[in-house]
Amino acid sequence: MTLTSDLTPDTLRNVFAQHPSGIAALCAIVDGQPQGIIASSFTVGVSMDPPLVMFAVQNTSKPWPLVRTNGRIGVSVLSEKNEGVCRQIASKSGDRFAGLRLASTDEGALFLHDA
Repeated sequence: MTLTSDLTPDTLRNVFAQHPSGIAALCAIVDGQPQGIIASSFTVGVSMDPPLVMFAVQNTSKPWPLVRTNGRIGVSVLSEKNEGVCRQIASKSGDRFAGLRLASTDEGALFLHDA
């Protein structure tokens, strides 16, 4: 086997999962339904005044075009205790918000409890 043949998407995903970084759920209520993405490229402290964070989104993300249409996006900073929530929201199938405790603002920003 060569190095190139060993570098499958699953292998790369497993390697990247070992690298600690900030993870956040970016969520909103869109057309009455919860929508969201998990940003594993979440960087805090970009600016304190005004408060700014930075994240990157994969071009092929299906929920991001929906989330970004909302005027406000809730940012829930996740920790190791939120691993199951993180996997659930990142899932490509099923009800990604089933059973989660959520809170939203009048503007539609959506937040996860216990984040």
